[in-house]
Amino acid sequence: MKVIAFVSHRYIDNYDFDLSVEPSDRLIAFVLEPFVNQFPENKKRYFHEIVAIPMPTKNTGPLIRFDYSILRNSVENVIAKYDCKNNFWLMCVDEVNMSLSARIRDELNLPGIKECEALLFQNKILMKNHLENSSIQVPTYESFNSNEAKSDLNIYYQKLKNKLGEKFVLKPSSYTGSFGVSIVKSFDDFNSFFNSKVFDLHEYEAETFIDGDLYHCDIAMRNKEILFSECCKYTCPNNDFSKGKVIASLILPDELPLKSHLSNVATEAVICLGAINGVFHVELFVTSDEIYFLEVAARPAGGLVAKMYEKMFDINLFTLDFGIHLNADLPRIKRNHSFCLQALLPINKHVIDHFNETEFKSHVNTEWLISNAEITKRNSKSVVDVAGKSIFYSNNYEDIKSDFYKLKALGVDSV
Repeated sequence: MKVIAFVSHRYIDNYDFDLSVEPSDRLIAFVLEPFVNQFPENKKRYFHEIVAIPMPTKNTGPLIRFDYSILRNSVENVIAKYDCKNNFWLMCVDEVNMSLSARIRDELNLPGIKECEALLFQNKILMKNHLENSSIQVPTYESFNSNEAKSDLNIYYQKLKNKLGEKFVLKPSSYTGSFGVSIVKSFDDFNSFFNSKVFDLHEYEAETFIDGDLYHCDIAMRNKEILFSECCKYTCPNNDFSKGKVIASLILPDELPLKSHLSNVATEAVICLGAINGVFHVELFVTSDEIYFLEVAARPAGGLVAKMYEKMFDINLFTLDFGIHLNADLPRIKRNHSFCLQALLPINKHVIDHFNETEFKSHVNTEWLISNAEITKRNSKSVVDVAGKSIFYSNNYEDIKSDFYKLKALGVDSV
């Protein structure tokens, strides 16, 4: 009997447990108390126990990091209850809790990714430091120094501008989903960021703004053997979602030379960071003459990306990641004849009205997550603040491509 415990309810709905869990296995979920009722109903029957964890006293949100001591004690209690010290796996694909989970593995001598490995896939500064001696291009960057900013804001602004260029990005070094990201084009922008004091809540970095197209590569590997590798183009960076842009992903055709270039850079980055097992989501900027590494997550992509791939390849990347880490037999990956496109729709009445009025060539299946009344009251603040999720289907790639560029044009006048 294996006891497999998940940290957080996030992404649980993506797993196909019928394919990945043996009848004798026990699934446990550690879930923060306010979110126990949000645990997917269709997944509850697979779980032997859902353990409610108290909210941490300090929460800088919107994504919440568990209290380490409480979570560790809960893990130890489960291990003792099921007498499974040698058959216990701690799983986590919730990015803000991955290094915390890895620390527990270290201290309890559990199998899986260790803390030093997890930090390289969570802290963007460590990530890029580690790639400096490789052939991979990264944007110019440095840690944000709050002491220098507080000492003389204008001098520090000029210092960053001289190093990074007229336009640069300020973002948390260990967060996800473009939370807290600021684009600085002037001293007024920099002053607004400073007055927000968000750098007192999170460690920040400053990075050159790359004017290019954003892509993502999704890679699965076992013992360095590539099991799956596909690349997609984004309609826009995640940061534009709160400005009223639709985030969508268009898979690149195999015959496009850029696809192999992106895949090679993404794979090299993952291996340079020391990983040999798992599913990885790599983001890259492409300019007219260069491919820049942006960041990588040691988990499958969020949104509907995994669902999109599942429709095209009959493979669930969350289930694949699960099987890789448990060293289980893996499902066969096979390409079918359909093409898909995934899109996240922001809470923005102007954009949603245009979306509903647009004639798309593909078949579209949209799940609306908020009411019509709510759409008129507020706008999205981040990529977790979604009005609707859409999957586009077609047997014709050109139809999917045409719809992608229609989505890309929605809300363009608001950015």
